[in-house]
Amino acid sequence: MKRLYLLAILAIVALPLLGMSNSGENIFASHNKVRAALDVMMNAYNNKNISAFMEQVSENYTGEKKILDSRIRTVFSRMHDLDLRYSINNITNDSEGRFVYVAVNFTKSYTDIKTTKRLTKTGTSQLIFEVKKERALLYSVRGINMFGSN
Repeated sequence: MKRLYLLAILAIVALPLLGMSNSGENIFASHNKVRAALDVMMNAYNNKNISAFMEQVSENYTGEKKILDSRIRTVFSRMHDLDLRYSINNITNDSEGRFVYVAVNFTKSYTDIKTTKRLTKTGTSQLIFEVKKERALLYSVRGINMFGSN
């Protein structure tokens, strides 16, 4: 009986250390959802597919969703040969497993329509994703907006 009691206490203490959030979802699963969402967003952005991009944005987006849509459409109309790439610096879950905070370095290359010059910009952006059962959705962008015309 002592062993069973000790085993139950050990399980209660060890599960959070094994990457389980309070909601029971594996932290690494939510990280994979964020990576998948970022990949879909990059592909949609590079192919100028605004509807596929905006499907990855939460209804609870902290900025105005229409303004984000408008800014991205402006980028699409002013730039050709878009190539947006990212690398994740840091990825962290909140304590409830509802949000994932992501710091990314990005490189955006494009051809300016007016000047026909090829330009490359780099920067760091902080993204917050809202984690749903089936996927992660962009909730907020802080710092440099890697999707806008910075």
